[in-house]
Amino acid sequence: MGVLTCEPVWWRDLIAPVLEADGTLDQDGSPRRQYYLGRCHSYKMDCIINYPYDCEFPIQNLPYGVFSTAQDLRKRIGVAIGDSILDLSKIYNLFNGPLLSNHQDVFTKSSLNALMSLTPECWKEARTTLQSLLSSKTNSSLQGQSKVFVKMQDATMHLPAEIGDYTDFYSSMNHAYNVGCMFRDPNNALLPNWKHLPVGYHGRASSVVVSGTPITRPVGQVCPEGAMSPNLKPSNLMDFELEMAFFIGGSPTKLGERIDINDAHNHIFGMVLMNDWSARDLQKWEYVPLGPFLAKSFGTTISPNLNLTAQCWNCVGKEQRQSI
Repeated sequence: MGVLTCEPVWWRDLIAPVLEADGTLDQDGSPRRQYYLGRCHSYKMDCIINYPYDCEFPIQNLPYGVFSTAQDLRKRIGVAIGDSILDLSKIYNLFNGPLLSNHQDVFTKSSLNALMSLTPECWKEARTTLQSLLSSKTNSSLQGQSKVFVKMQDATMHLPAEIGDYTDFYSSMNHAYNVGCMFRDPNNALLPNWKHLPVGYHGRASSVVVSGTPITRPVGQVCPEGAMSPNLKPSNLMDFELEMAFFIGGSPTKLGERIDINDAHNHIFGMVLMNDWSARDLQKWEYVPLGPFLAKSFGTTISPNLNLTAQCWNCVGKEQRQSI
């Protein structure tokens, strides 16, 4: 499975936490605000798990992740709900819809790759099943089943998927201009190709790590301004960028096979937050003429919770999908 990254643009309108006044007052007399995720979702969904109204993981969210515990070191797939994780390896048999009944084993794996390789219709059915199981308005078979839930504080989170490839893109003009000013004449900061193609590079997939993993300051060649030759030294210009990473799934493609832009959304499984680490002083010396190397390959941090695009696509128009 591959990962594409870019700076967030319109996606923030879909997944950003939104607070709206619900007409009631808090104890201090201020308007109480009801939490929901983006304009896609109704916040009037009851859940068998109790959580506060400003919870980051309500029933409308349900991001996937891979976790383990001290009592059970197996890596397994879970879904965040409230302050808990629903262990899908213990309820895989409940995914008995028309599409997933023959693919229940994907929920027993140690990564999301098998689930990601299915169709968008399967992803949507899985989400619908999870919301039904967690809804207090259905006769949920999870009622009272505390053993299928793990407290987040007792879990260790891992990478959600095995990453086969990783591509980083410039999607923000301001960012592309500012970095260009660091390495070139400000009058030539934004190169001509930026407005015509998705400028990117392939990163080191093996250095993508989950949030909380220590990042080691890289050592490399640095050539100070005016110097005749470089020095070998630890980077003094460590930098990071907040980005959004998209996990690519769907039916595997063959080498050289093209995907139509109108079908691209069917291959985007979900998204995570990402920190793109850089050693700018190393990068300035090494990036000409083939692009980043050691300056951009020593670590890339992603959040462990993977939000599904299935919860957003119904609210996105065709023009917005093409803008990706």
